[in-house]
Amino acid sequence: MSEIVQVENLNYIYPDGSKALEGVSFRVNYGECLGIVGASGAGKSTLGLCLLGLLSAQSGRIIIDGLELKKETLKQVREKIGLVFQNPDDQLFMPTLFDDVAFGLLQNGIDGEEMEHRVIDALKERGLDKLAHKFPGHISFGQKRLASLATVLVMKPEILVLDEPSANLDPRSRTNLIKHLKALKNTRLILSHDLEMILSLAHRVLVMREGKIVAEGEPHEILAQKDLMEENGLEVPISLRLRA
Repeated sequence: MSEIVQVENLNYIYPDGSKALEGVSFRVNYGECLGIVGASGAGKSTLGLCLLGLLSAQSGRIIIDGLELKKETLKQVREKIGLVFQNPDDQLFMPTLFDDVAFGLLQNGIDGEEMEHRVIDALKERGLDKLAHKFPGHISFGQKRLASLATVLVMKPEILVLDEPSANLDPRSRTNLIKHLKALKNTRLILSHDLEMILSLAHRVLVMREGKIVAEGEPHEILAQKDLMEENGLEVPISLRLRA
């Protein structure tokens, strides 16, 4: 089986009756980086929450590494997939970075030396080991972003879902984040407005509008289409405009 993520005819309606996802279907291969782009309200974040089972779609199927997402399989699915939230403060809530990164391991019964080694390794890989005992509120936003990534990677998920990972980052922190994301071997789904980042990282891109997938293909081809971008509240990335 080449696909690690299969989404089939997914539909989600919020309690107020607004449709967030309508007939969404796509597949992701092992090790692939998929960019999912669209204007605010296109359904990207809702899709990410559905993939984790944090929202339950009214109809359709999600299959993660051969397991259909159901109440009975939720724990197993969540061991395979991790979500990095748009706001790192939603992911960092403990007294120290060490405690934040250790939290998921402890919840899964992993403690002692194994826990300590995995936490330190996860922080070191993100360049944060010297900040292990810092209060998260006292580090930079870019460091918070990398720390929130560490809290997920320490669990060794096969799939990463990243919701607007470059939001609110200064240029240097953004470049550093892209470097870290590019080095990962995990299957990655990046939900973002940052089309330049998508060009740097994604093997394939989906364009969403009003809860539907309206285009799919190779990033340099899809994101270069001026009419398509404008119709979906986006702009052709500057790097592609300069090539024209």
